[in-house]
This record gives sequence, C-alpha cells and structure tokens, in this order.
Amino acid sequence: MVNGTITNPANGQSFSLGDIYFKRFSASGDMRTNGDKYVYEIQLSSITGSSNPACSGASICQRKANDQHFSRKVGTSDQTRYYIQACGADLTGRGSAGYV
Repeated sequence: MVNGTITNPANGQSFSLGDIYFKRFSASGDMRTNGDKYVYEIQLSSITGSSNPACSGASICQRKANDQHFSRKVGTSDQTRYYIQACGADLTGRGSAGYV
C-alpha cells in the first residue's frame, strides 16, 4: 500500500482504496447484555485529529458511549495484510482484541 494504492505484484495492476483508506468512519450499535454501549472510530490509514487522544494512531478505536475516560485501540494498520483475488480484495489485521 502506497498512498492508498495497492499494486498486485503478480501482474502490476493497481487500484486505489484512497476513497475509504483516508476517510474516518464511525460505527455504533454495539450494545452488551450488561447495558454497556460502545462506539467505534475507524480510519484504515490511522486515526488522526481525534477528539480523544487515546485513539490517535489506531485504525480502529473503541469508546464506551457516555464515558469520556474509556477508550482503547483495538486495531492498528502496522500488521495489515491485503489479499487480491480475481473477484475482489480482502483485508485482515491483528489488533489488541484479536483479528479485526
């Protein structure tokens, strides 16, 4: 990956993930049986400019809703692997909570 572009070493073809690689996303809906709710900040290129300093540098950061003090990095881009197949691409990585 260079500047959001992946090049297939087998045939030299490349495609850009820039539209999603550098964009920050938010996800919610993680509600636990004990009543805890979590929200996630996701930026594949690594989170920058977050309002929560604990999320800086993560690709995925988990925050407990309504709790400014609980947040943790659950995925980083330093171990990301891209797999290119004829029908598309897959992305895997290993975060502190396992595979993300």
